[in-house]
Order: sequence, then C-alpha cells, then structure tokens
Amino acid sequence: MSSTARPGHSTPGEEPAGSSAGSRPSRLAVGHAFQGVVVQMVLRLVLVVFLVLTCVLVPPLRDDFACYGIVAAYAIWLAALGWLIRPRGSWYGRRVWPAAFVDLAALSALALVTGIDSGSASWTSDVLLRGFFLVPVIAALEQRWRICLVVCVPAVATYLAIAFITRAANEEPTASVWLRGVVLAGLSAGCVLLARVQASRVAAISELATARDELLSQLTLIERRERADLAESLHDGALQYVLAARLDLEDLEGLAAAEPAAETREPLARIDQALSQTVMLLRSTVAELHPRVLETSGLARAVTELVRTSAARGRFHAEVDLDGWDEQTRTSADALLFNAARELLANVVKHARATQVRVALGLSDAVATLAVTDNGVGIPPGRVDAQLAAGHIGVASQRVRLAAAGGGLELHDGNGNGNGNGNGNGTIARAWVPATPLTAIPSGAESQPEATTP
Repeated sequence: MSSTARPGHSTPGEEPAGSSAGSRPSRLAVGHAFQGVVVQMVLRLVLVVFLVLTCVLVPPLRDDFACYGIVAAYAIWLAALGWLIRPRGSWYGRRVWPAAFVDLAALSALALVTGIDSGSASWTSDVLLRGFFLVPVIAALEQRWRICLVVCVPAVATYLAIAFITRAANEEPTASVWLRGVVLAGLSAGCVLLARVQASRVAAISELATARDELLSQLTLIERRERADLAESLHDGALQYVLAARLDLEDLEGLAAAEPAAETREPLARIDQALSQTVMLLRSTVAELHPRVLETSGLARAVTELVRTSAARGRFHAEVDLDGWDEQTRTSADALLFNAARELLANVVKHARATQVRVALGLSDAVATLAVTDNGVGIPPGRVDAQLAAGHIGVASQRVRLAAAGGGLELHDGNGNGNGNGNGNGTIARAWVPATPLTAIPSGAESQPEATTP
C-alpha cells in the first residue's frame, strides 16, 4: 500500500455540511437564475430566426439591405452575449435583463424601416410587430417581477407607438391596433405575475435548503461530539482495563515461569495474544471514532491510516493513490471526505468480499474527490434501496451531506481488480464536493481527546 504522509500543519477540523465553497441557497439562486438566462437566450435565438424568415419570406419593398444589416448586427450581439454569460464566462451569474431593451430596439428599428414610407401596402412591418409578444416572456424569465414590469411597460408602449406609425403601410384599422395592444398588455401582466410566482418559489426552495443545511450541520456536530465522547470513554475505560489485564498477565507469567508444565504456559500465551489483539482493535476503533491524525497531519494521512486498519479487518490488499492531492493543502472538505471514506470502507469490509481495494484522493478546480474501487461481489440491483428500507442509512446519510455541501456520491458496478473471491465486477464509489483551501484551524475549533494510547 503506497501512501504519502503530510507534515504537521494547522488543520481545518470539522466543517458544517453546507460550508464548502459558498452556501447552498446562494448556489441554488445562481443555478435558477442561470437556467432562466439559458431559456432567454433560446427565445432570442427564436427571435433571430423569426426576423430572418420574415425578411426572406415577406421581404420589404425597399431598404432591404438596411433590414439585413439590422438583423446581422442583432445576431452578432446575441452571439457575443451568449459567449459572455456562458459557464466560466466573465458575465456568468449576472442578471442580463437590460438586454431586453436591445431586443426592443432591434424590433422597433426593423418595423420602422419596413413600415415608414414604403410606397404601398407592405406586410413586413405587420409581421415584425408580432415579435414584440416574445419580449414579455423573455422578461418573465428574470424571476423578478419588478424587473419584468420595467421591461413590459416600455414594450407595450413601444408596440402601440410603432403600430400607429406604421398603420398606413399595414392598412390596419385603429381598433385592431388597440385590440392587439390589449392582448400584449394582458400577456405582459401575466408574465409579471409569473415572474413573481417564480421568485417566491425560488425563495421557498432557498429557505428549505437553508433549514436543511442547518439541520445537517447540527447533525454533524452532534455526531462528532458523540464519536469523541465514545472514543474518550473507550480510551479511558475499556482500553485501560485491558492494558491493566495485560500487566497482570505478565506478572502471572513471571510467577508461572518456574512451572515446567506446558498446560500452564500455553493458555497464558493464548490469553496474552487475545489481549494484544483486543488492544489493537480498541486502538483502531478509537482512531476511527476520532481521527486525531486528521487534525494533526491532514486528510491524506488520515485516509491512509483508515485504509490500513480496514485492510487488516477485511483481509484485502489495499492501495492509496495520493497523486492528485497536494500534501500541503488542508481544505474545508477534509472532514466530509474522511467520513465518506470511513463509511465506504466499512461497507467494503462487511459486504464486498473483496481482495483488492484502491482508494484515490484528488483536488482540481476547487473540487475534492474520493474514489473507492474494489473487486468484490458488486451491488445487486435494488440492494441500496433494500438496505435503506432495513434502516441502514450510512451511505444515504453521506450522500445527503455531500449533496448539501454542493457535491454528490455515486455507486455503480465496475470492473473487478484482480481475481478475488467476488462473483461480480466489483464496485466503484465516487464522492465529490467543493473544497476551499485552508491554512489555519478555524476559530472555535474544539479540542478532541487523543486517539492513541500509552
């Protein structure tokens, strides 16, 4: 088993479930806003196609080059906007509602160019006016009703103004203009209300996410304290009694040394071996309940020790890959990933019947990853749901905690590593979570009992 230990260094301690890389409610808000922007861009693309088809299928009687120029400029602007707001673009996460006024300007310019002084009746301007009905829908996707109102009012006013200016070219009665204006105003009112409903739903989801994160944070804190108390109890109670029993046994062996009878020495040797194994198991249990090494040497060393003790219990060969993990880095995800590794390795020991296990840590683009691969029996269909129904919530709990921190946990069948005793293709478990590098122990970090024994 290859591993790399980190030098002693300040460590992060246990982080709340939702503290990694920004709060979950803020990520939810940004995610919903970006989804709305994506749909806006799709509708704008539809608008570009509509303008092109109108100029081609219902061409204006004059100034056709000016129309094509306006459409081309609008398409170029739309492409530039899409490039800026793409993921990792310079405008990603920003509100782009002012772009609706560019949509209005493009529609207005085309309608005026094709509808004023056309010389005779032209349907181009009349068709182009239908494009105004897309603007309120685009504004509604901002998910803020006040912004939608700011866009919709000028859109209705501009539509009415241009419709009356180009009424002669379109040969449209005044009543028809007013009626279509009423329909556009009704659509705009509906979009404003829809934006308000969307905003309230996003707010409700954010509140639920906040409450969930708080509950998970409290659960994590309670679990940490319970593990620390149990580790301290084992360290100061059962382990000390076992060590005292070993000392008494050594004294007894000294008294029985003069006895030549093998029937006396052999039972004593077996008792000594049993006590030695008990001490080793208690020490490894205490270390897993409260991994002091996680605080003193970091996640890489803690996972290495965890893999070593798990391999001894499960009787499999294990390998730790730390090539993707900077030895000097401490992150906000250390505690979450260690807990996930502990649960996944416990499942390997109990259920996998594996002979080969590989554990890999990685950190890239502010995302920490943990992968546990074994060559055991794999996961039968429905096994995870059955375990959950039976009350085994370990994996489900880790999945929820990682998801609350913006990460996730995947379990699926993989290719077996070697020729083990498993009858399946093994299991690949992959956990990931946003990670913020830390260089000091957070204020308020609690001191914990030592995980080693005298």
